[in-house]
Amino acid sequence: AAHDTNVAAHGGIYRKNLLHNWDFSNPVNQRGQSSYTGAAYSIDRWKLSGTGASLDVQSGNVKLTFVGDGNIRQYVENYQQYKGKTITLSVELASPTIENVAMGIYDGVSFTVYGLKGKTAGIYSVTRTIDNNATQLHVRIFGNQLGVTNSVEISRVKLELGSVSTLANDPPADYG
Repeated sequence: AAHDTNVAAHGGIYRKNLLHNWDFSNPVNQRGQSSYTGAAYSIDRWKLSGTGASLDVQSGNVKLTFVGDGNIRQYVENYQQYKGKTITLSVELASPTIENVAMGIYDGVSFTVYGLKGKTAGIYSVTRTIDNNATQLHVRIFGNQLGVTNSVEISRVKLELGSVSTLANDPPADYG
């Protein structure tokens, strides 16, 4: 019954977010820093890769800045259960981006990418079916141009089963 109430509250469309700490408007940030730089963990569960990656916790979103191929990623635990299944990654841009950034889903076999360059504020998504030979599963937001600094402001991220994004229907994260 609780599930039915939850679905009704979401306009009939709701799927669980497979990512942890997805609400960047109010991220869990146990390390307590307002800025993170370089190859290290940043806000909880999100790892910066490359020396040219940084994350700034802002009011209502996080700002990601990438020099060259710097990126931020989150690995999905128990990825084996998603082999052969279709999943969708969505991001909500907090502001327009003219910069060359992208998001993608990687399963150890191939990488499906969606470019965010020239997008207005709003929700964008990319869908893929996880390979039956997958060796991992992670999502990545990254700079897509070597030798250039690019940034993007993101308020929410979602990874879910199915081929349709339901991020627009999600309430703010409940940390209780």
